[in-house]
Amino acid sequence: MPEIKQVYGLAKHIPFATDNYKELLIRDDIDIIEICTPNYLHIEIIIEALNAGKHVNYEKPLAMNLSEAKEIIDTANSYPELIHRSHLNIDIILQ
Repeated sequence: MPEIKQVYGLAKHIPFATDNYKELLIRDDIDIIEICTPNYLHIEIIIEALNAGKHVNYEKPLAMNLSEAKEIIDTANSYPELIHRSHLNIDIILQ
C-alpha cells in the first residue's frame, strides 16, 4: 500500500513528498526550508539546514531557551545570506 505522502503528492501533482526533513537538505533543487515544526525541534533543523546551505525561514519562537537561541544565532551569523525571520524581535539580537 502506498504511503499517504505519495498518494497526496500524486493527487496534487507534487513530484516529491517526504516526512523526513533530512531528505530536503540533500536535494540540490531545494533552496529554502520553512521551519513549521514544534518549537523543541527548531534548533536541530535550523542549524542543519544552514549548514547544508539552505535558506531558512522559521516560525516563532526561535528556540526553547536562551542557550539554544544563542547557538542558532551563532550559526546564523556564519550564513547571514541564508536566514529569514518570520518575526522582527530577533533582528535586535543578531546585531
